[in-house]
Amino acid sequence: MLVPANQVPPSPSRDAPSVLLRIEARLADAVGAQEVVLWAQIRGEILRQDDQRDAQRHNQSSERIRQLTKSGLTLLATVAGIVLVVENHFLAGMFTLGAGLYAIAGPFVMTYFPGSKHARRRK
Repeated sequence: MLVPANQVPPSPSRDAPSVLLRIEARLADAVGAQEVVLWAQIRGEILRQDDQRDAQRHNQSSERIRQLTKSGLTLLATVAGIVLVVENHFLAGMFTLGAGLYAIAGPFVMTYFPGSKHARRRK
C-alpha cells in the first residue's frame, strides 16, 4: 500500500532520516509504474540485507554460546574426574575424565599427529 507523501511517518532522528524512510518517501512520490517498481525493489533489497545481517549476528552469538558451553562442560568434567580419582573412585573418575577430555581429543590429534587415521578421516 502506498502512502501519500504528506503522510509519510517522521524519521526517528530529527537530523538524518533513515535510508528506509527516504526510500519509502520516494516510493510514495513516484510518478510512473517503473519508478514504483524500482524503489520497491531497492526497499526489498535493503530489508533483505538487514535480515541477513541480523541472521549473521544471531549465528555468531549462538556459536559463541556453544563454544563457551562446550569449554565449560569440558572443564567441569575434567575437574570432576580428577576429584573422583583422588577420592579413590578410580573407574568412575577415569570415565568422567575421559568424557571431559573427549571434546578436545579430536582437535589435539589433528594438530599434533597430522598423519594419523583420525586426522585423515576428518579432512
